[in-house]
Amino acid sequence: MVWVLVTMTPNEQEPEALERYKERAKAVRDEYGAQAFRRWDAGERLVGSFPDESIRLLRFDNEEQVKGWLEDPRYAEVIPFREKAFASVTVTLLRDLDEGATR
Repeated sequence: MVWVLVTMTPNEQEPEALERYKERAKAVRDEYGAQAFRRWDAGERLVGSFPDESIRLLRFDNEEQVKGWLEDPRYAEVIPFREKAFASVTVTLLRDLDEGATR
C-alpha cells in the first residue's frame, strides 16, 4: 500500500473549472484503485508557513497505480481545468519510514 498527499489552494474565482476537474479527475483516479482516505482544510498555522488550504490523503495499492493515474491521457485532458481551478497543487508520494520496523 502507498500513500499520496495532495495539497492545494482552490481558486475561488473558477468554481466551474473546479467542478469539471473534480468530476473528471476523480473518475480516472478511481479506475487506478485510489481510495480517498482523509480530507482536511488547513486550520490555524501555529508554527511556520504552509500556503495550501486543502489537504487530501489518498491510498493506492502500489506506486504503479499512482503513476498510471497521473500519466493517463484522460487525466492529462483535465489538467487545464486543474490549472484554472487551483492557485497551487502539489502531489507527493509518501514513503512509510516505519514500514517493516519493529515497535
